[in-house]
Amino acid sequence: MNEVDIKELIKNGDIKEGAQKIKVPIPKVNGSAYDGQTYMIPIKYLHYNDQNGRIGTAISEYEAKNGSINEQDFEAYNDAIEKMIVEDDKAKMAILKTDIGKKGQEIPGYVLNDGRVIDGNRRFTACRLLAKESTLERDQYFEAVIIDDLDANRIDDKKILKELELRIQFGRLSREDYDPIDRAIDVYKTVKVDHLMTNAAYGRYANMKSGEVDKKLYEAELVVEFLKYVNADPQNYALAKQMSLDGPLQELVPQYKKYIRESPQKNDILSAVFAKLLQLRTKSADKDFKQEFRPIVKNVLLSNLEQGFVSDMTASSDVLVDTLAKTPTTDVTDLYKKINSSEEAVSAISAAKTVTDKYVRKAADAADKKRPIKLADDALSKLDNIDRVVFGALSASEKAKLLNCLTIIGDTISDMKQELE
Repeated sequence: MNEVDIKELIKNGDIKEGAQKIKVPIPKVNGSAYDGQTYMIPIKYLHYNDQNGRIGTAISEYEAKNGSINEQDFEAYNDAIEKMIVEDDKAKMAILKTDIGKKGQEIPGYVLNDGRVIDGNRRFTACRLLAKESTLERDQYFEAVIIDDLDANRIDDKKILKELELRIQFGRLSREDYDPIDRAIDVYKTVKVDHLMTNAAYGRYANMKSGEVDKKLYEAELVVEFLKYVNADPQNYALAKQMSLDGPLQELVPQYKKYIRESPQKNDILSAVFAKLLQLRTKSADKDFKQEFRPIVKNVLLSNLEQGFVSDMTASSDVLVDTLAKTPTTDVTDLYKKINSSEEAVSAISAAKTVTDKYVRKAADAADKKRPIKLADDALSKLDNIDRVVFGALSASEKAKLLNCLTIIGDTISDMKQELE
């Protein structure tokens, strides 16, 4: 990566002050406050932060298909990440680029002394796009506060920078929507992989309850398990985004947390569930997800039907695993291509639907059989809730109505008992 010294460039007059002063939501290491002065930094001095949560996910997708990004090639590195950010949501990026082109950059970013953009990557991208389209022979600027006392390569500073990133994202300064998979992976990498924060600290800085942080960690663990199942790089988190797995995996989290995670049958259970996910996602039908996946998670797992379901799904799952094991899976297109080009895998997908349909029906039948017991229990509870003390205060007509109701209830109970006997 090109050697950049922002402070030296300011000193030499190559970078000028901006028009804004903002409150930086963290203090300096020595406890003093940052002055919040913004600077108009020519984009040629800046580069993306590979440690940012969303960019990290995008890089994992890129490297799964193209190999490692060469960080020493400054422009190639920036161009690769720029393309990922644009491709993530072309419509939003077009709007942002137009907005900055007309009004200027209203919300400043944050930049380290080495030119690393630690907040404002989408705005930085829009500025880069404008620079490429501009016919003016002048620099395109990115307005940002300089965080000049922190180094992204020092562990202690990484923790502080992560705090800043979370405070900015979830504070009033520049809150931006985060893809649920990106958020889950960011929690996972910050807490479990890089050990920059505890669960509690992440929740505090991101305005998340501890239970929410735990759910995101479990969801990320399921993402990693799924990536292993489909023979993808366990760090190719973008594949889970491409398959829109956030909803299904969130449904699975309670059961995963409750018992699957520590179960001796963990791999078998997850294999059965993941085979069903593949079957649904090859059709891309969210309606089927609600009708077919949710009942499996809520009514089949952790019931007396689970063992049979897992056993009956084994053949389909084994075929899918064998099919995907032949070559590493790089992205969702590659995944579906490998499945659809194999007759055995296509048959396995069809068989997976047949099996899950059978167990969804079994679960529904079991629920119907239990319904009379539940209704009787509910009726008994309601009768127990009647306060007999008030009987004496009832009028003659009210007593007559109550007696009539109780007589009907008694007759109904007698009829049911005779049928049961």
